[in-house]
This record gives sequence, structure tokens and C-alpha cells, in this order.
Amino acid sequence: MKLQEIQAAVLAGKTVHWKTEAYEVVCDSVGQWLIVCRSTKGCWGLTWTDNTTMNGKPEEFFVAGVTQVTLVDKMRAALEAVDRADTYVHERGAALALVRAVLKGGAL
Repeated sequence: MKLQEIQAAVLAGKTVHWKTEAYEVVCDSVGQWLIVCRSTKGCWGLTWTDNTTMNGKPEEFFVAGVTQVTLVDKMRAALEAVDRADTYVHERGAALALVRAVLKGGAL
């Protein structure tokens, strides 16, 4: 997740975690964006002092309860869909269209 996505999600009342559910992103009462360890109550800034560089990689942040779907998962689903297809896919274009539909989250 990008910094703006993290902040928007927290402001919308969603719980955002970093790496595991043990770490939660919060905005405190004075407007500081923090990563809080729920077990130790330790915390540090979501960003460096430049308010841009995050303390963590974007892909390490996630919204609680939302399944993290990777590109590999999407490609696997697309290949399984081709395997389940009633008719054999003869054309490369048709196979690519099917993969694109899955990657965009479209229904098969």
C-alpha cells in the first residue's frame, strides 16, 4: 500500500497492519502517524522525518480482513480457469483475454 492509501484507510476507520497483525498503523491525537506494536506498546513513525519515506515497504502493509492476492495467485487462477474451460483454447488471443480478465478481477 502507498502512504496515501494507508492514511486514507486508517482515516476511514479501517485497521491497517504492517507485516503481521501485531503491528498496527494509527494516527494519534496530535496527528502523528505511527506503527504500534500491540504486544509491547512500542511505536515509531510511519515515515521518516521527511513525512514521505515509509518505515516499511509498501507491500508489507495491509488492511485487516482483506485477503492479500498476489500476481502469482491471480495467474494460478487464470491457468486453472483455462484447465476448467469447456472448450480447448486454440487461439493465443483468447487465452490472453482470459488471463487479463482474471488479473483485472473479472468474473469468468
